[in-house]
Amino acid sequence: MMITPQELLRLLRPVLRWWWLIPIAVLLSGSVAFLVSRTETRYYVARSTLMIGNTLESQRPDPIQLQLGSSLGRFYGELAKRERILQPVQEKLNLPFSWNVIATYMLRTAVVPNANLLEIYITDSNPVRAAAIAMRLPIS
Repeated sequence: MMITPQELLRLLRPVLRWWWLIPIAVLLSGSVAFLVSRTETRYYVARSTLMIGNTLESQRPDPIQLQLGSSLGRFYGELAKRERILQPVQEKLNLPFSWNVIATYMLRTAVVPNANLLEIYITDSNPVRAAAIAMRLPIS
């Protein structure tokens, strides 16, 4: 069963009649997406890395030391979110928000397995402030 040219023309007629709607829809949706992206707040991430122990310097790293370093990394990551660590940072940088805002919304830590590294990420709308906070943490 084949479609005849008359049937094809009958099917394409509504598309040909309303062809101008396609460029208008593309232009409208592209404009809205551009405007929304221009008004969104941009966020920046500053990263600081802390080496735990010296197992990376040895020729043959001890697996027990790697496990211990990974456990210490998780401990330091949790410690970084405490008031005792973040309050002095907030005061020294004279930040307009409390240490709890840093701990809850801005700070993220991750332990790199088998490398004894703790990565500290600070997310902020101000890149200079994000870098300052990441570098002022006493554990980094």
